[in-house]
Amino acid sequence: MSSNRKSELAASIKDQESSISNYSRRNSQENFITEFLTHCEEYDIETLPSFVVRDGTEQYAKIESEKVKMDEDIPIFYVSFENSKKMETVRKLECKGQEVSICILVALNTTLQKYNTITVLKLPSCQINAYGILQITHMLTELECLNDLNLDGNPNPQENYYLLCAPARNLRYLSLRMCKLSDNGMQKIANELKYRDPPNVPKLIALNVADNDITDIGAEYIAEMLRTNRSLQSVVLTGNEIQDDGVSLIIQELVTSTLTHEEIVDLRRRRFIKLESKLDSRDTEGSEQRRENGAWQSRNLLKNSESITSQDSSSKMRAPSNSLSISNSSIQISKKLSDNDIDHPFIKETIAINYCVMTSGNLNLQHLSLSFNRLTNKTLKKLVSCLHYQNFMLLGNYSRGLLHVFLEGNDIEKDEDWITFQELLCRRRQKNQTIRDVDLNDSIVSVECEILRSKISLI
Repeated sequence: MSSNRKSELAASIKDQESSISNYSRRNSQENFITEFLTHCEEYDIETLPSFVVRDGTEQYAKIESEKVKMDEDIPIFYVSFENSKKMETVRKLECKGQEVSICILVALNTTLQKYNTITVLKLPSCQINAYGILQITHMLTELECLNDLNLDGNPNPQENYYLLCAPARNLRYLSLRMCKLSDNGMQKIANELKYRDPPNVPKLIALNVADNDITDIGAEYIAEMLRTNRSLQSVVLTGNEIQDDGVSLIIQELVTSTLTHEEIVDLRRRRFIKLESKLDSRDTEGSEQRRENGAWQSRNLLKNSESITSQDSSSKMRAPSNSLSISNSSIQISKKLSDNDIDHPFIKETIAINYCVMTSGNLNLQHLSLSFNRLTNKTLKKLVSCLHYQNFMLLGNYSRGLLHVFLEGNDIEKDEDWITFQELLCRRRQKNQTIRDVDLNDSIVSVECEILRSKISLI
């Protein structure tokens, strides 16, 4: 870098810091931006980032627009505060199209230890590599408030995005568009989002993996995840390489199906532990009651005894007190085990019918985008059958089940099935729905459907 270039950059940084410092003095306090810049200097970041404070209707630019155009290498962060005038309570941070180095991410993480109120972080096309993903993972672990993350356009060969989905995080919304995500990367994410016992239940609500390299193989991993995941309400698969067979696997998990042998064994194990914990709890309560009754009788029998005997009696009276403490702990553990097991979807959503154990399927997914893949009317027919089934199962509940399905950009003819498909989606979003005979087409017989519906209506 030439000496003139360095001088210009130094002057720009000095003007920037002066502008921010003057603004901060006017508000008589330090703020997120000044703290961020301080930590950037501590990590010897040569090109300090610039900032623009956003507030719905007006913006307070920290550097002049001419300088931004002159030096495009400077990362510009757009910051939203709850109180933008006083720069209090940072809520949202966004940088787009400029490199955000590991050092800047470390400085940001350090800053957020003090200003830990951020809920949204957007860094699309910022050249975030695998090490950057690791740093953001640390942020998610340490900042419980951060729940919305956008990393569109940040591909890395290691595809370690699955670290962001670990149950320990509180992330609710994750966007990974145009990250060159392969089937292998999708498999890692799907594995993290499968059901786990509390407190490690997946928390992610919306996953956007549009415009990647996901094929039918990746769709199969998504289907396996949706079989037990009940947190996801939106999955965006727009612009991938998925065909009819892949989507068919996903749809199969949104309707009734039978459990595999391994799933039945696991279900029985969970129910046995639940029953055992209840019996242990009752036995503990009964034993404690008997101990208390025995102690009461001993107290009356030894009431007029010698002082030594009275001391022995007092000692015996203390033993049940300790036993009470232990038994209470046992009861709490039993309750915890019971609560953990009952959260598994198969505990609530299955029933034995005709020598099989059937599940009602995933009725929590509401938004599914399949636009611009490689789909035909074969997928459309399966979606129509799925919507008939869900209309029957969720009658009167328009807050669950598929409500929005997008199929634009596929090789699908807009025939009668298309019209039916659109009508069914409209019905799914309406109140005061009514059952029609056609809602039972291609689904299980009405008796079985009624049994399943009566069970899930209690959830």
